[in-house]
Amino acid sequence: MLNLLSWLIAVALLLHELCKDLPRTLGLQQASKAGRIPSGLHESAGATAPANTICAQPPCYCTALAPADQALMPMLALFCAADGALSQDETDFVETLLREGMDFNDTQFRAALRLFRLAGESSVSFGDFLALYSQRVGPDTPTARATLDAVLSLALRDGELHPAEERLLDAMAQALNLRYSSYHEFRHRRQAAQDRETEIDGVASCLQVLGLKGGATLRDATNAYKRLASQYHPDRVQHLGPKLRDLAELEMKKLNAARDFLRRHLG
Repeated sequence: MLNLLSWLIAVALLLHELCKDLPRTLGLQQASKAGRIPSGLHESAGATAPANTICAQPPCYCTALAPADQALMPMLALFCAADGALSQDETDFVETLLREGMDFNDTQFRAALRLFRLAGESSVSFGDFLALYSQRVGPDTPTARATLDAVLSLALRDGELHPAEERLLDAMAQALNLRYSSYHEFRHRRQAAQDRETEIDGVASCLQVLGLKGGATLRDATNAYKRLASQYHPDRVQHLGPKLRDLAELEMKKLNAARDFLRRHLG
């Protein structure tokens, strides 16, 4: 109980910094330039935080937001900083999300945007905010799923998924206990595309071993295999020296591997 109380006091003091009336020019971009990238998921997920943790001493502008949104906005800001830079496109996306996706009124919009801009000035990590957010929205809920989908869209604004962003998305999927989301589908499609690319490269490589070019059929490959195998078959090279026999054996292994691979992927 003492450790829990100490944790709550510490987090409350840290998050209170978000509610100070700091100039708008301070915020995430300054934090990104300073290299303050959020850490991974902390072991604070089991703690119970009061509803006003983000705003430790109401009244405060962030009290216009629901408790879950008080944790979400700093999360989004720190997520944007994960790749080391906050782009205008990302900022525009967040503003559109607040206006249209979350249907915030003017007061809520201003409060949320201020939390987003000031998040970089806090020493609280992405993982701590995620722990609070997961407590407030619950596991595997439509809200949790929609949040992860929105953060994936945010990550892909620059056309690629940065490794640091992917780590945070993985942490979100785990903390929110999501069994399925657009992020899961995205990873599945990407893995399928990578597997297909590997298969295409493998087919091209095996055809090359058989002396063939792209577009060759399995029948072409079979005929080429038979022709080349007859040259390197042990019965054909047994009269040669040890080095040449070893070389022929190596070539036969390559031919066999190529034939087997093409049977699986061209058959």
